[in-house]
Amino acid sequence: MWNSGQLLVRAFLRGLLLLCGLSGGIWALSAFPSFLLTTPARNVTARLIADDRFTSGVLSEMLSRMKAAQRPSILQPEFHQAEALVTLRTAEEAMKSPEAADRAIEAAENQIRTTLSVTPTDSLMWLMMYSVETARNGFDAGNIVYLDQSYVSGPNDGWVALRRNRLALAALPMLSERTQSLVISEFTTIVDSDFIDEAALNLTTVGWVHRERLTASLEKADISSRQSLARRLSVDGVKLRIPGIETGDRPWR
Repeated sequence: MWNSGQLLVRAFLRGLLLLCGLSGGIWALSAFPSFLLTTPARNVTARLIADDRFTSGVLSEMLSRMKAAQRPSILQPEFHQAEALVTLRTAEEAMKSPEAADRAIEAAENQIRTTLSVTPTDSLMWLMMYSVETARNGFDAGNIVYLDQSYVSGPNDGWVALRRNRLALAALPMLSERTQSLVISEFTTIVDSDFIDEAALNLTTVGWVHRERLTASLEKADISSRQSLARRLSVDGVKLRIPGIETGDRPWR
């Protein structure tokens, strides 16, 4: 009796393991086509985020291929993101023709919404939604919600920060106090990460009206990064007090 019970348990466990193995194999077979699509999509996304330039017509051809590709039952979120970014860059290239631009921007907006329905925590897509709505309808306080949501979804997304910080500084007074603090902190992180050219540009253009608040936040940045920023501003002929860098210092040394 005892041996029969053991045999039944062993048979049950073997059957369960076999079922798990079959399920895993089926999932792998269904997911494999998605990985094949996603791998090149990641490369495209990285290049677009880095603002790489493409030969004329390349992105349009790429978008056509993405649209024509057979969609597997399981599709990775990265593919949706890449498709949205390619659609948006294609829309930017179509600006020469107003009619074509309107259609392209509308297509980009629809694709971004589709991507957000799949990955609602994608901080880059929320930022792109803000950009598209602003491009279509001009600055509207109602669109600030998209910018806020970008920070809620990814306040520390370093690879999004360079693009986002500039747009956020331009709309800083319209943001909530919490989001304003995140924007200022993001600027500090950009300096601390030694993206000095980008930080100097943000500070001396859209962030100039907020310069005292921005420079005060740099107390948290590494001293060498602050010195680099002071040196860059000095070269540009901009006089600003950077915390920890005395006025009498000569940062260009």
